[in-house]
Amino acid sequence: MAKISFDDYCNNIEGLSNDEKFEIILKDICCQDLPIFYGIVEKRKSAYSEHINYFITNVCKIHSHMQIKYPYKNKDEFVDVFFRNHIKLAEGEKVFFSANLGRLNTPNELLEVYRIFKFSDVLGKDNYTEADFNYENLRNIISKFNPLKMNLLTNVENRLNNYKIISDHLSEEIENKSKILKQLNEDAQSIFDILNKLEEKSEVVHQNFIEAYPEAKRLINKKSAIKLNSVGFKNVKKSLKYNYEDYKIELFISALNTTQIIALCGKPGSGKTTFAEQMASAVGACFHLIEVQNNWTDSTDLLGFYNPTNNTYQSVKFLEALLMAKTDFEINGEDAKLHLICLDEMNLSRVEYYFATFLSLLQRDEEKRLITLLPRDVEVAARIDGNEKLLRYAEFLLPPNVRFVGTMNIDDTAQFLSPKVIDRSIFIEFDGENIPDENKNYVADKFYIPYTEFSKKGINVDSCIEEINKISSVTPRLAKYIKTMWAIYKKIADNDVNYFTDNIILGKILPALENVIDANNLQLFTNSKARYERGLNSKYRFDENVWSFWE
Repeated sequence: MAKISFDDYCNNIEGLSNDEKFEIILKDICCQDLPIFYGIVEKRKSAYSEHINYFITNVCKIHSHMQIKYPYKNKDEFVDVFFRNHIKLAEGEKVFFSANLGRLNTPNELLEVYRIFKFSDVLGKDNYTEADFNYENLRNIISKFNPLKMNLLTNVENRLNNYKIISDHLSEEIENKSKILKQLNEDAQSIFDILNKLEEKSEVVHQNFIEAYPEAKRLINKKSAIKLNSVGFKNVKKSLKYNYEDYKIELFISALNTTQIIALCGKPGSGKTTFAEQMASAVGACFHLIEVQNNWTDSTDLLGFYNPTNNTYQSVKFLEALLMAKTDFEINGEDAKLHLICLDEMNLSRVEYYFATFLSLLQRDEEKRLITLLPRDVEVAARIDGNEKLLRYAEFLLPPNVRFVGTMNIDDTAQFLSPKVIDRSIFIEFDGENIPDENKNYVADKFYIPYTEFSKKGINVDSCIEEINKISSVTPRLAKYIKTMWAIYKKIADNDVNYFTDNIILGKILPALENVIDANNLQLFTNSKARYERGLNSKYRFDENVWSFWE
């Protein structure tokens, strides 16, 4: 490439990720295929202190022995590679090393040493000639720095040897067509045997998955999958042990088609957690109950953390639920079950603190909901070393078959919800007075509804949005929630748009309301009107201009 100044070079790659910057630099110095180098250690006194900095000079590629040039200098100056003193090295020591992206603070910090070995530790001597870089020594060098590449190289060699054996064999048999046909038939039979073994292995893997997660014994029986429609909805209601109000069941199921937190709120002991568990069972979902603690402050309470002391990952119950959903999705794809993760007493701590990662993730497109648990260098090292225990926590996308439910008590022991959390939740209220009786038509569910039935695109429902606009401004996010809920609601319920609008006002609009409104705008909506009037008459209401769902 054309030589440019250091500042111009840094400006050209500004804005890229560190991985992208490093890839461009390796390409510019022609080392992207085999980024392993050798050179001579040099110590220099820092210009700003008495500290001694270590660099490697006269840097060469191991596969071509050409000295590497700066991609941004106007003169042919050799690369200096900065490194911290990983091992005790003397001035003039000859070393092999691999590199990471440097700090890019100064021209000689373009690259930084990642791993380093003395010549004597690799070749058995300090001095060298080009003859020492023979095939066998190159293999030793590569195996020191990248065992994965070494394995790949060995596999290629083995395959080449196998191809040679096959070629020799075919050459000997070419004159006898009958023998060749016989051999081909034998090979074909071997392939069929392999396919049969793979099928058997698949069954074993599936069974191991079931045994690893006892709560998923019903996961997956494709013959029991049903569609979510009016008939499927009747089956769901039969699978509930209690006769809950229709609007609660309809609101819950339609909200599963969104990324909202389905928040079940009310007095302690009013049956919120039981309702969540019953609804999960009725749609054939896997239910994961997570007990929120009052000292939760950040995402580590949900996702655990990496412990550098013993190079392990400390997992927690919430993360294991995500990984179970991920495994289900990877094995079963579109036939995977829904996984409901229920945050029990979610407002014991500030939701916007410990759930902040997911409040943000759920607003992104599915393919951008990336969860990163391990530091990048730790994950890379785990892949090289084949550390399966750590690789279980390698970065992954939030599984599309996960939905979040929360229960919350409205009393003095709980935290108030922030406007951000309210905006991204839908509320179903339990007053503790209308206790549901047992369902006499109850039938233990023998079916499940695949998660894809809760991943439908939104459908316009303009009349609903127009009515809600009279009460409160409809944001793009709220409009999206309404449309995606309507896509499910119209398939399962016999009620009209006004009934659907009534439930949206009750579950989405009133919980976010802060001031009194014109009650005439609620005349068509029986449930919402009754709940609004109840709030007007609350004994905790002291300002006639203020109205709150939470008083």
